[in-house]
Amino acid sequence: MFLLLAGLALILQPTALAGRSFDPLISWSDAGILAPCYVIGALCWPALFFYDAKFAKHPIFPPRIFLNRSVVGTCIINFFDFFSFYMAWPYLSSFIAVTTDWSATNQNYFLNTQTLALTFFGILFGISVVFTRRYKWVVFAGVCIRILGVGTMIAARSSPGNTAGLVLTQIVQGLGGGIAAVGGQLATQASVAHQDVAVATAVFLLFAEIGNAVGNAVAGAVWRARMPEVLTRNLAGLLPQADIDLIYGSAVTAATYPFGSEIRTRIIDSYIEVMHTLLVVATCVGVPALIGALMLHNYKATDTQNAIEAKDIQGNIVHVDSNNAEVARKSFVSRFFHKAPVSDRADSPNEKDARLQ
Repeated sequence: MFLLLAGLALILQPTALAGRSFDPLISWSDAGILAPCYVIGALCWPALFFYDAKFAKHPIFPPRIFLNRSVVGTCIINFFDFFSFYMAWPYLSSFIAVTTDWSATNQNYFLNTQTLALTFFGILFGISVVFTRRYKWVVFAGVCIRILGVGTMIAARSSPGNTAGLVLTQIVQGLGGGIAAVGGQLATQASVAHQDVAVATAVFLLFAEIGNAVGNAVAGAVWRARMPEVLTRNLAGLLPQADIDLIYGSAVTAATYPFGSEIRTRIIDSYIEVMHTLLVVATCVGVPALIGALMLHNYKATDTQNAIEAKDIQGNIVHVDSNNAEVARKSFVSRFFHKAPVSDRADSPNEKDARLQ
């Protein structure tokens, strides 16, 4: 646990604080400070995996989990999806407060739109699996929709007053995100033995939070590096530097200038310019999630506990092809291009009897 947290802290803290100085002799842009943090932080992760593999009695990252192609794929999806999401989300409320004339109530409704869409479409996806019994290509489509939603935000947030575009992109992101989140967890839990469900789920969720932390850190670094410079450039000659600094420090202060005034218009232009940068990066970092979606096995969701054990949810022995267990335990490297054969896709006893008849 120490190596995990140390690795994250040593990499993310310098990134989030890039360019800031809390002491006349120390700056977070100084290579003499950044280099040791990044190097030591990067070494903590291999050390953690080595310790878990060789010495830990109860490893945080059991090696067998990372030999499972589906688990690795869902971790990739979660990491890059949350990385992409949190590149833009931390500053969305400030962006809306400054660039729109919505009431506080409407702003709150808007900020909860994506959460509602995530929940709604996640439930619909779960219901659909009851009938289709498959999930891989729906998850892949969900990741594509998620990236599309982030990409369309570039246009929607570049036009002040584009209410329909702002709301629609939140719904589209919720559609893709709900499918990716629920489908990813389904793929993780279906591809491991019952004894590994808890740890596999924990690893799946851990990578989401790591993506969250990385996204927040990078977004903070971009915002702090660009927003003061852009505001100063756009407002120079209109306001003293002290007032510009206040506007940078508080969206509430920025929103006090009358909507339609030259100062407010320049502030809006500044927010749009920096948000554009964040969204371009968010769109790009979301693309690797497609690789994770392609790595998933397309197991059939049957009445068994998972795709590799011959037990139903009550623990009773049922029929399941032994090849499923072999596929799940093979290294994802050697099985990267493996397509699960028909025999891997376990049917319930009733379905098997129906075929025999």
